[in-house]
Amino acid sequence: MGRLCTFFGQAGVLSFLLPQIVTFLNDRKDWQLRAALFQNLTPVCQKFGRAATEEFALLCVEIGVVVSEDQVIRCALSCLCRLIELGLLSRGSLLGTGDNSMNVHTASSSLLSRYTIFLIHPCQGIRKAAASVFAKTCDVVGSPDTFVYIIPILKPLLRYQPTPQHLTNGEKLERCLRPAFTRAQFQQELARSAAQPSSEAWTAVAMQGNASPSSGP
Repeated sequence: MGRLCTFFGQAGVLSFLLPQIVTFLNDRKDWQLRAALFQNLTPVCQKFGRAATEEFALLCVEIGVVVSEDQVIRCALSCLCRLIELGLLSRGSLLGTGDNSMNVHTASSSLLSRYTIFLIHPCQGIRKAAASVFAKTCDVVGSPDTFVYIIPILKPLLRYQPTPQHLTNGEKLERCLRPAFTRAQFQQELARSAAQPSSEAWTAVAMQGNASPSSGP
């Protein structure tokens, strides 16, 4: 899609290409197409910059995780990790801190808290992608913000306190986490979260509880 972005230019991408991407993401009959879109979304985001990325790409990720296919969820989280690495998502979006860096909001307002449940997903590929998202965020925001904002989000899932080296490496972070849920346990957790949308346990992925179970890990 990088060549299409160059051809259309920023105005064409915003007015023509982006609406088409949303349309394809809502096509639940072709999960391979949705997965491929996430694998190629980064060049589009690089073309139109941070502001439009936060307004549009995050919506795409939300659409991508509210499906039953594990491959689409994995690709959506991997795309999110690349956007974080490229600096296309602000600190406020990631940590839920708004414009004031000293204003500590509730965990439920941050992007990371909405995807914490993927760290114990029954699919290994999804767990790995989610751990990479958290590790890359820790690497980007730095040590003080990691311990103030991110550790409290991770705390319910930790077997032991991670070191700074664990927090910036996805594989090492995975070793600090509790064992993954079974598929049945995961569906039960989604149902519980969906029944308590106002609690800190609520995540966008809880909407999957209304979808059919996906294939095994």
